[in-house]
Amino acid sequence: MENITIFTVGLILVGAVILLLAISRTHKIFKLLTFEKFRKNWRNLFLLMAFFFLGYLAVILIVLLGYENILPLLTGVIFFFGAVFVLIVVTTGSGTFKKLQEINDGLEDKVHQMKIQNQELQQFNYATSHDLQEPMNTVIGCVSMLKEDYGDKLDEKANRFMQYSVQAADRMKELIMGLSDFLKIGRERYRDVTNLENLVNNVVFELHDSIQKNEATVKVETLPTLNVNARDVKRVFQNLISNALKYRKEDESPEIVISAEKKDKKSWLFKVKDNGMGISQKNFEKVFQIFAQLHPRDKYEGMGIGLSICKKVVELHGGKIWPESQEGVGTSFYFTLKS
Repeated sequence: MENITIFTVGLILVGAVILLLAISRTHKIFKLLTFEKFRKNWRNLFLLMAFFFLGYLAVILIVLLGYENILPLLTGVIFFFGAVFVLIVVTTGSGTFKKLQEINDGLEDKVHQMKIQNQELQQFNYATSHDLQEPMNTVIGCVSMLKEDYGDKLDEKANRFMQYSVQAADRMKELIMGLSDFLKIGRERYRDVTNLENLVNNVVFELHDSIQKNEATVKVETLPTLNVNARDVKRVFQNLISNALKYRKEDESPEIVISAEKKDKKSWLFKVKDNGMGISQKNFEKVFQIFAQLHPRDKYEGMGIGLSICKKVVELHGGKIWPESQEGVGTSFYFTLKS
């Protein structure tokens, strides 16, 4: 075989390899697209590139077999489809980039709106933390002074009304503080590599008095080390363990087991299981609503905000949280966190 033929075959073979790489990358782009119009264009581009690859192989075969007489015709066909190919590339790329620019402009508008909303939330949070608490404190103080100074001059009914007023004002103050607490979640986006097993053990240590009082046992199994906002994730475990202690069965000591397993390459699945009173399936969604309470307020303390905080923290970390429960048997709260 002449040197020029070897060189030609080698050059075409290298071009075929490069084209294979282009086909692979085009296929990856195709899988990323969601708009059907552009999927169709990139699909056509992918098929045309495959046709070119077959053309490259045909040219190599013709050169090797010595059928140089049909090369001019084949060259003309390849040049024609080459021009079509360039036109499709330019058209497809132009349309795709135009759509991406529209999406980017829309995202910039949404980011600007979110900044405004975030500023408004911060102002509202400041108001709930300070401005709204002042009148509550004034009401509580005035009613308390009124009861202290004139309680013996008022009848039982009036004293009872004053007591209701103080209780209502205290409740309103708790709700304001709870809402402020809820709004603070996610404000700090800082994350760090955190050993969650150590974190949960610290939570168990901090809840030692409550655990001992309820004669509960808490088992912490092997937990992973993840890149999270440790302060917020700690709140998740605090609330779930506290709820398991609070909503215990009267005739049985609480048993709480905290575990985790690798769900896939991107996330871990956590489980906080208890043997408490359980949750009705119809209330699975309601338990995550802010200020939602499923039990009498005079029997179970709290503002109904703990699980709302859990949901917000988990979702800010790109995960999901849900319960599986049976009344009278116990509850398992599952949530995912990214690896």
